[in-house]
Amino acid sequence: MFLAHLRYFLRHSKLLSIVRVVSLAMDRAIKEIVSGIVRRSVCIACQTTKELVLKDYALEPDEARIYSAAHLMVASLAGSFAHVTCKEPLRTSISRYLRHFLQDLNIKSEALEQIVQLVTNDNLDLGCAAIEQAATEKAVQAIDADIAHQLLLRRDGAGSSLSQNSVSFIPESLRPKLGQLSLSQHRVYEEFVQLPWQKQSTHTSHGLSGEVGLGSGYGPV
Repeated sequence: MFLAHLRYFLRHSKLLSIVRVVSLAMDRAIKEIVSGIVRRSVCIACQTTKELVLKDYALEPDEARIYSAAHLMVASLAGSFAHVTCKEPLRTSISRYLRHFLQDLNIKSEALEQIVQLVTNDNLDLGCAAIEQAATEKAVQAIDADIAHQLLLRRDGAGSSLSQNSVSFIPESLRPKLGQLSLSQHRVYEEFVQLPWQKQSTHTSHGLSGEVGLGSGYGPV
């Protein structure tokens, strides 16, 4: 996509150098911000998910359903938080690295700024998708540990469900009931995967990854 724009500014002999620069700039920019964004997103998503899932499924006998609901919710929340918080920092970081690396190609200042803007805009969604994916994967791992600990306490009878005192503050219609949640109640968790930004993010990732050649892994976060 961005190569069509670059042909307007540069001779063909520089295109391969531009592609290498873009790949390097994207990789550096993502690595620069991914750790902090993923850490914050996962922390918020896991805390929220744990509280809601353990309340809704407090009397659920099937632990697989509890894990399933937790995975759906935490993945969506972590990805959403990462998506919202990473875009502008990533835009700034990509532009800065592109500008730095492109200076070595002896491109005129005016053309360089146009290239930086075009390439950044064309690849920003790809970078966001990579960070969202990292947050999603980390969140699912983290919530498994949180849920497993709480379920162990429940099996041992040390923290199985909401206390009678805490239940009294919950409206009758929202209180957990013995047995499985109804289909309509469980569907609330399934609908987390239907968020519009997630569909767009997946489409963007599939459509652009081949052009830039970014890897999917960015090390421990």
